[in-house]
Amino acid sequence: MSATENPHRHNEEYYRLLFVANPLPMWVFEIASGRFLAVNREACRRYGYSEAEFLAMTIADIRSPSDAAQLDAIRSLRPAGHRDLGAWRHRRKNGEVIDVEIMSDDIAFSGRDARLVLAKDVTELMRTTSALRESEERFEYVARATNDAIWDFRPADGTLWWNSGLERLSGYTPDEVATIGQWRPMIHPEDRERVRRGVDAALAGENDQWSCDYRVRRRDGSFAFVYDRGFVIRNESGAAARMVGAVTDLSERKASEDRLREQAMLLDKARDAIIVRDLAHRVRYWNAAAERLYGIPADQAIGRDIEDLLVSRDPELFRQADAQVLATGEWAGSARQLLRDGRTVTIDGHWTLLRDERGRATGVLKINTDITERVDLEQRLAQSQKLEAIGQLTGGIAHDFNNLLTVIIGNSELLAEELAGQPRMAALATMIRTAGERGAELANRLLAFARR
Repeated sequence: MSATENPHRHNEEYYRLLFVANPLPMWVFEIASGRFLAVNREACRRYGYSEAEFLAMTIADIRSPSDAAQLDAIRSLRPAGHRDLGAWRHRRKNGEVIDVEIMSDDIAFSGRDARLVLAKDVTELMRTTSALRESEERFEYVARATNDAIWDFRPADGTLWWNSGLERLSGYTPDEVATIGQWRPMIHPEDRERVRRGVDAALAGENDQWSCDYRVRRRDGSFAFVYDRGFVIRNESGAAARMVGAVTDLSERKASEDRLREQAMLLDKARDAIIVRDLAHRVRYWNAAAERLYGIPADQAIGRDIEDLLVSRDPELFRQADAQVLATGEWAGSARQLLRDGRTVTIDGHWTLLRDERGRATGVLKINTDITERVDLEQRLAQSQKLEAIGQLTGGIAHDFNNLLTVIIGNSELLAEELAGQPRMAALATMIRTAGERGAELANRLLAFARR
């Protein structure tokens, strides 16, 4: 019978022709038994079995036992021509598991109901797809988890993709800032040109990485201080295809830094020496007044042992003060310290124990006021008050003494007149008057001293 008279034989020859030359693994198996009836060379090469080994096996031998139920369900399907059976997992002779996509056609082969199978190895594709899916999922979760505004810029059409962080940062939704033309007006006018130049330079190939600090206008009109950075992704020809990055809102940190800077300026303007040391006695803070008082610049004081910097004239007092601070949390008093130039100063100290949020001691805040001049003034005032008291006492005695001498001198003059006829007795009266006058002169000197 000719091929035209026997269409089944013509079909078998047609399938054999395609079967042998096909670059993809192919085989024919009997539907009833599952036994391989024919395999092509590519199937032998890919799976590692010889043709004889294949023909002694069934299709279940190249599949995982867990696929048995699914395989039976496929084999029980009524003939329906061509089918795309999707992805399966096959085992090669060496035990390696590969992913394949299966397509089949129901045919008659040597008088048996059979199926022609084409198996396309998609193991690498599946791995790549899985890795890509995992990468995309990871990116999505990172984009959700971070507080940063993550962006993806495409220079070709100027489009911008944002995660939800944009709305937290600026109050605008990603749909409202979908192009670079919508983003740039949000940058502070004073920063806009600087940002544009930096991005353009990175895209042009001068540097694949870019970063910049600038200000962004929020929906409410206020400005956020941000740190932005991006990375250029180039195509095969080296042209910038994408630029991805993230914007971090530094507004709160910037405000905190500004407050700390302002506080530091205020502390530097203080007239008192303000010092902070840790529990190991190392200096952590040294303000401008401390520099002026002790003659030691802050950069030479920070990190050094405070006892090496400040020499005490009363070491035992300082040890007691330190012990009291650690025991009670505070000490106040005065002490003397030796300066670099050899001078001794008297300080009025107020020391406080510093603690962290858990209440643990971390250091000591020392506020030392130079009271040397005040102490000198107090000492001079005390001396002056002493002299004043002596003058008052001396003046009182001199006045009383003068009163007594006035009586003595007056009576001695009367007595001298009465004894004018008795030379011997008159001479005694004259001596009494002379002694009284000398006493009066001494009293006048005491009065002059008292007035000074």
